[in-house]
Amino acid sequence: MWNLWCLSCLVLLFAIDVVGQRFQTKWLTLSGDAPLVIARGGVSGLFPDSSYEAYTMAMETSLPNVISWCDVQLTKDGVGICFPDLKLDNASDIDVHYKNNKSEYLVNRVLIQGWFSVDFNLNDLAPVTYCFAHWNKNDKPREKFLIITSEGASGDYQGCTDMAYTKAVSDGADVLDCPVQMTKDGIPFCLGSINLVDKTTILQSPFSNITNTDPVLNIITGIFTFNLNWDEIKSLKTAISSLWSGFGLYRNPKAINVVGGFLDICKKCHNSIWCHDQNRDYLANQGFGVIAAVVEALRNTGYNNQTSKKVMIQSKDSSVLKEFKKRSYELVYMIDDNIRDIESATISEIKSFASSVILTKNSVFRSEDDFLVGKTDVVKKLQSSNLLVYVQRFNNEFVSQAWDFFSDSSVEINNYIVGAGIDGVITDFPRTAATYRRNRCLGYKHPSLYFSPVETGGLLQFMSRQSLPPAEPPSPILTESDVVEPPLPPVAKITPASNADASPIAQSSVVAGVLTCCLTILLADLS
Repeated sequence: MWNLWCLSCLVLLFAIDVVGQRFQTKWLTLSGDAPLVIARGGVSGLFPDSSYEAYTMAMETSLPNVISWCDVQLTKDGVGICFPDLKLDNASDIDVHYKNNKSEYLVNRVLIQGWFSVDFNLNDLAPVTYCFAHWNKNDKPREKFLIITSEGASGDYQGCTDMAYTKAVSDGADVLDCPVQMTKDGIPFCLGSINLVDKTTILQSPFSNITNTDPVLNIITGIFTFNLNWDEIKSLKTAISSLWSGFGLYRNPKAINVVGGFLDICKKCHNSIWCHDQNRDYLANQGFGVIAAVVEALRNTGYNNQTSKKVMIQSKDSSVLKEFKKRSYELVYMIDDNIRDIESATISEIKSFASSVILTKNSVFRSEDDFLVGKTDVVKKLQSSNLLVYVQRFNNEFVSQAWDFFSDSSVEINNYIVGAGIDGVITDFPRTAATYRRNRCLGYKHPSLYFSPVETGGLLQFMSRQSLPPAEPPSPILTESDVVEPPLPPVAKITPASNADASPIAQSSVVAGVLTCCLTILLADLS
């Protein structure tokens, strides 16, 4: 027994020693130190290589001992500059400023033509810019199109939070949106879903036992916003993706935004009013009048008596927009399905109740398996009838763009603005669109080659027949019958449960709150 106990002690001590050594072991490098992080040209995957912004971002976001890589090129007057290539025209607009200064040199026994640093003094290079290198948010926009948010800057922070809206404003968004939901006690607030399970951590909260199913909304596991009071909802945390939290780049937003707070942000900055009517019949059957709620909310917040900010109402139902026809709002019709064409009679019908249209990206540039296969005439046809065209939804993640756009969000935006001529983008990343819009290269009479739209189907011609993506069934043509709808059903008269606290103000809040997934409030600056 004694020998067994001693053996156990020895095993335990050996295990402790091994663990201790594991934590004391140096890195498996020649020096035993941690590997270095070398930023080649700064954060060159996000900003232009060797630009001031690229180096600054590397210093701010990487390790304290990060090493910045500089490819040194010499100017004619002997000054060293950081530039990623011998040829300045490979990453700058020098060919625009000095059109006749192209030269030819023998480099590594190869004759190369271009614009070389050794032909210019440092002062000569002062006006030359990288693409986006000297962008400033106060620069004058070079292209005119609306930047419309999708739940604020929801690509950077959880949508519909104070952080998301504040960042969208600072990033240069023209239009802020608020999908309005209601609480059990009648408080309207901004959230992208009527189902709290989708946007919050409610399943990890004390309220997880009140889940239910709603076949009308096609929700299997749901805890609806109107199941909880506002005090209960604001105690919840917004859902944070494991990716962002894993990198430590995501701060938990201050709170899910109350409509009043959202409107305060709107009044201080830019804003507009938007209507997503997904559950119109459902709400009407529950006794909620969506149209009356919107009109009342606008009246109570003073937007009926001002001219500095544009009010926009958006819906995918023509019958909803027709109810707003008497009001001085911009009415936006959303076509949420991919279409390949649109009939003239359909356009005439849309013009009878709307002044602008939202299209999907695929309804402009057709793609199959993320390869562009063609471009439709839908935008041209709508604009020829004086209808504005907005397109949704733009993101920064490379998987959201067709391969023809080189996994570059700015290239994608450029194709829709310059190539298709749309009037606005709906985006999770307003800063990306604002940065593109202020690019100085857009102001040139003869834009650089890299600002030319890509050729649709360009990548397919380099693929073998067996590598081509499978042909998909063609998208439908939007017909007049797809747009024409019967009048709205009357709102059901439901006797409310006894509520001693139901003041007129509270009732008004309840009515405004029923915009539930149906409305988004946006305010656009007209200055």
